[in-house]
Amino acid sequence: MGGTGSTARTAPGAGPALTPPACAAIVAVAAVLAYLTSFQGAFQLDDYKVILSDPAALSWSGWIADLGRGIRPLLKLSYVITWATGLGLFGFHLVNLLIHAGASILALGIARRLMETAAPGNTGAGLPAALFAALLFALHPIQTEAVTYVSGRSSSLMALLYLASLAAYITGRVERRPLFTHALSPALFLLALAVKETAATLPAALLLWETTRPDRTVPLREAIRSQAVHWAVAALGLAALAATPGHRFLLAYSFGLRSVCDNLLSQIHGQVTLHSHYLLPGRLTFDPDLPVVSGWSRRLALEAALLAAALAAGLWNRARRPLVSFAILWVFLHSAAVYAAVPRTDILNERHLYLGGFGL
Repeated sequence: MGGTGSTARTAPGAGPALTPPACAAIVAVAAVLAYLTSFQGAFQLDDYKVILSDPAALSWSGWIADLGRGIRPLLKLSYVITWATGLGLFGFHLVNLLIHAGASILALGIARRLMETAAPGNTGAGLPAALFAALLFALHPIQTEAVTYVSGRSSSLMALLYLASLAAYITGRVERRPLFTHALSPALFLLALAVKETAATLPAALLLWETTRPDRTVPLREAIRSQAVHWAVAALGLAALAATPGHRFLLAYSFGLRSVCDNLLSQIHGQVTLHSHYLLPGRLTFDPDLPVVSGWSRRLALEAALLAAALAAGLWNRARRPLVSFAILWVFLHSAAVYAAVPRTDILNERHLYLGGFGL
């Protein structure tokens, strides 16, 4: 993103300067080394349903027959391609690991761009901070489920395309490259939607970046106009999802699980519990037993106040500390805003926090 070949300057006699390619290599190697043991993992739980028992994930003919009827066609296509390599389970883990490494490198590029906009004119100032942010994204234990659980690919692959779309948009806006803003970024957004429906939040993420960028010199109305193609893709994509029998069945099933009110109350406790794992990652669990909450309690009121305070901090700092605001509101956008809307069998799983982890 934006001058990846530039270098960070150092004083005479100092050690070697960090460069963007070197930082990308560090992040990629760190991600791979951290998850080498993941290749020992077996198929489990949803893997049997969505990969081993779904004809659309097993063969080209099955995938083609599922088009227009099933859900997440690009995700299933990735499973078919993985099977086609002949590498079996090893291939699935290998692809998942490569996806995570790629997403981590994109996190580096976006973080670097965010830091540069906070310190215009000093292109190397934010590179160490961006490297730290990318390593935190790549190595934080809460990302484990999205990487090592084969079915967790739905979260990581969507995040890869989502971050790529965001990176293309930012590059297009900052460097005045219309093809990046109006063509490449929307195309990547469409692919992300074809992996997982929660990618529909991307236009809101673009708006978040526009409203928190320290170097914003154009009116918000112009910024919104630059996102017109993204909003059109979101509208058409959601309409297509609503017209697909597989998605209609999924929505009917989801809203039959519990009422909207109960889901919102349950999400308050679920969000606080799982987000605390960012700070206390020793309590991670593959299958969190989060309860369905049907009424208020003192604990739930306290948790709601905690979430409200965090959200208020994000909004309050929008002009004062834009990067802090971006980070906080990014987490809310990719967790609370998404999973409070549609009930799920599990209140929340750690793999659903994968993309939100960039805000950390």
